[in-house]
Amino acid sequence: MHQSSLILILLLLTIDFGDSYSFDWNKLPKVNRLFEKFTNETKTPCLTVGLRVGHMDGWVEWTDSFGSYADIENNIPCTTQTMLKVASVSKAIGSALIGRLVEQGKLSWDLDISNYISNDLFPKKKFANKSVNITLRQLITHQSGIRHSREQDFMHDWEFRINNSTQLLTWFSNDRLLFEPGHGYHYSNNGWSLIGAIVESIENRPYHLVLEDFMHNIIGMPTATSESRDHLIMNRGRQYRIHNGKVLPPEIVDILRPYPHWPAGGVTARIEDLLIYGQQMYSSSYDIHSTKKSLLKPATIKEMWTYHNPNVSITKESMKIFNKTIHNIKYRYVMGWERREFPSNVEHDQSILNNLIYLSHTGGIGSANAKLAIFPSLNFTFAIIANHGSLNNQMDRLVIESLNYLFA
Repeated sequence: MHQSSLILILLLLTIDFGDSYSFDWNKLPKVNRLFEKFTNETKTPCLTVGLRVGHMDGWVEWTDSFGSYADIENNIPCTTQTMLKVASVSKAIGSALIGRLVEQGKLSWDLDISNYISNDLFPKKKFANKSVNITLRQLITHQSGIRHSREQDFMHDWEFRINNSTQLLTWFSNDRLLFEPGHGYHYSNNGWSLIGAIVESIENRPYHLVLEDFMHNIIGMPTATSESRDHLIMNRGRQYRIHNGKVLPPEIVDILRPYPHWPAGGVTARIEDLLIYGQQMYSSSYDIHSTKKSLLKPATIKEMWTYHNPNVSITKESMKIFNKTIHNIKYRYVMGWERREFPSNVEHDQSILNNLIYLSHTGGIGSANAKLAIFPSLNFTFAIIANHGSLNNQMDRLVIESLNYLFA
C-alpha cells in the first residue's frame, strides 16, 4: 500500500535558505520515485519515510509509506502509522534525555561513573595495571573501552527475566577494557546499557520507563514507546529478513534483542515521532532568544554535536551519490550522534553539499533498519524506518540523494 501525507504549515511552495539554495516541495515526486524503486529492489515489505523543513514562520512536513505489508502473514498494510523498531536510533533519542539530566545537575559528563554506580554492580576498572576512570562522556561517545554486545548475550533472556538496565551489567561488568578510556573508539551497546543503569541509579526507575515518559511528555513524540513484554503496541509492524531472495521471519535473536537493551536499541516508533524529535533538536540548537521552552539549551546541543577528543582521530569516508563518489568526508561519533562534514570541493551539480554538516544516527539489526538525519544549517530533518535489515550501507545515500533533489 502506498500512502502519502503532506502537511503545509508554511504556505509557500519554496522556502529560501540564502546562499542561493531553496527547498522546493514540488520535487517530492522525485524522492517518492527514489524510495519506490529502492523498496522494490530490496524487497522491503514496509518502509516509511518523512521529512520536516523549518522556517522562522513555520514548517513543512511530508511522510510516505512504501511496500505492501507491515505484517505479511495477516495482510496488514504498510502505512505511515505503522510502528516499527528504530534500533540504534534509540541512542540518539536517549542522548537528549542524558543532556537534560546534565542540565538539571543530576549527572555530569566528566565525573567518574563510580559516583553513580557502586563497585558491586560495576567494579572499578584497570588498564595496563593502573586504575582508570570511566566517564559519561566516554560512554556516550563509545570511547570507554567497554566491549560491544554479542549475540549470545541476548540469549540470557531465555533464562532470566530482565526488567531493567542495571541487571544487564552482570553480562560484561567483569570483562577487561579494550583500551584505556578516552584513548580509542569502539561502538558499544554495553556502554549504553551502563548509561541506562546510571539513569536508573538517579531516577529510581527502569531506564525504559524514564525514556518513555521523556519521549511523551518532554519531546512530544505521541506514539513512540519502549519495547516491553508487558504491553501491546498498536499498529506494530513485524520484522523480516531476506534470504536467497525470499522474505522470511527474523532470527529469534532479533525478537529478543530490544528487550534487555533498551538504551541501545529498544524504541519502537512511527515515522512522525522521529521527525518531531529531529525538529526539536535542530530548533533548540539555534533558538537562543525564543520564549518557548526548548528541549535542550543551545550550548548543550552544541557541545553534544561538536565534541572532539584529540586522542581519537577523525576518520575520512567516501560516499557514492548519483553514481559519483564523494571522498574526504570527515566522520566522527560525537555525543550520541554521528557527525559528517562534507568537503568544500563537491562537484557543481551537488554543490549544496559543500562544507555541509550532517548529523545522524543509523539503526540496524538483521530484520530492522532506521535512519534519523539532521542538517542544522538547512533546518531540515529526514527519517527512514524499514522492517527489513541489511540496508545500513544504503541509508546515507538515500538521505543525501533526497536532499539533492529537494534543495535547488
